[in-house]
Amino acid sequence: MRGHPDATHHASETHGLPNHVESFVTMNVSSADRLLTLYLFRPILRRLGAERQFRIPILMYHSVSRQAATGNHSYYELNTSAEAFDLQMSHLKNDGYRIIGLGEAVDRVSGSNSENAVKGEKVAVLTFDDGFRNFHDHAYPILKKYGFGATVFLSTDYIDRDRRIFEGRECMTWEEIRFLSDEGIIFGSHAVTHEPLISMDMQTVKMELMQSKERIESETGKPVDYFSYPYRYPEHDKEFIRSIESLLALAGYRAAVSTRIGTVKKGDGVYSLKRIPISTNDGGRMLAAKLEGAYDWLYRLQSWKKRSLFLYSLLGRRTSKSQ
Repeated sequence: MRGHPDATHHASETHGLPNHVESFVTMNVSSADRLLTLYLFRPILRRLGAERQFRIPILMYHSVSRQAATGNHSYYELNTSAEAFDLQMSHLKNDGYRIIGLGEAVDRVSGSNSENAVKGEKVAVLTFDDGFRNFHDHAYPILKKYGFGATVFLSTDYIDRDRRIFEGRECMTWEEIRFLSDEGIIFGSHAVTHEPLISMDMQTVKMELMQSKERIESETGKPVDYFSYPYRYPEHDKEFIRSIESLLALAGYRAAVSTRIGTVKKGDGVYSLKRIPISTNDGGRMLAAKLEGAYDWLYRLQSWKKRSLFLYSLLGRRTSKSQ
């Protein structure tokens, strides 16, 4: 199955399940999760005062363009219109959020810099996967307008001196990336090939981590400290997670972000940081709720889906070995 890589990533979470289970876990719950977020979990958080607890929302974007939204559930929707993006950045600014880098976020999560969190300062991190040209053309001018920075994750097979195409969208060139880097945009690795790392042997995974890091550092002249997992984060495969986290540390990465849904809290593992997916579908109220942590409940459903896939995968391997 192959579409946009992260769309494939989401779909792959249910691939291989029995039809009746797959039908259930892939049902469109866009209206339901919006209602639950806005009218159940957000009021509960506010009643308990939990929205004021230490948390850092790391927002996850992909494409910012004039391309029409697909109408998919927000978790699967990868495009944000430039107009919606501008409104979202305006909301952050007007609501008093300070945009911080992943470095400061990691320091706060690990406990080495929590003074501002105690004072109740509202902070958020902006991240963009895939390195599409529309980040340079549409997203960056809006970020500059509001004085915001961001981290962009690149799959280096799709970045070159000439324009390359990734899943139907144009990617940035190294010249554009160097310009943005000089303007203060941080670049991280999204691996080399943007293939699912869990399908590779560990030597190949090591190559993906190190070669992408070295290429970006060579082209920008700046260190690459952060990694974004392509496809789903296989959190239920504990052996794989232990191995890849060791490789990330060995390669010199400070932290890694995933597609696990949620805000980041003190003590969270720095090599599996959660993020909040954002798209055109997120107007002011929904964005505010996500920033406060009212969308974090969806992680339990996401985790259940992944666990179901993992268990069926194990069962399939055991059945094939016994035949």
